[in-house]
Order: sequence, then structure tokens, then C-alpha cells
Amino acid sequence: MAIDFEELASGGISADQLANVFLREYYCGKEIIYPINPFQMLTDLKIAFFVKTI
Repeated sequence: MAIDFEELASGGISADQLANVFLREYYCGKEIIYPINPFQMLTDLKIAFFVKTI
């Protein structure tokens, strides 16, 4: 992604606005599909995560 989200956040953009910018960038102009699957997003962006069970 070419957008500097850290810079936007430090510049005072609200969390809601930042989320909308991210979704527009993530979906690349395609229709945003709800509900959003954050785990699929992390996988698509090659961000490692784990789910800890109790």
C-alpha cells in the first residue's frame, strides 16, 4: 500500500476516517464486502498473527 497510514494518524485523522481510507486502498476500487474479515486481510497483507485460546 502506498499510503502512509502512520503519517495520516499522527496528522490528526480520526480512526473512522483512517479505516475508510484503508478499506478503499485494500479493496482497490472494488465493492467493499461486509462483514469485513480482518483475519483474511492480515493474511492477504502477509502480516503474521496468532489466536490464543484460553
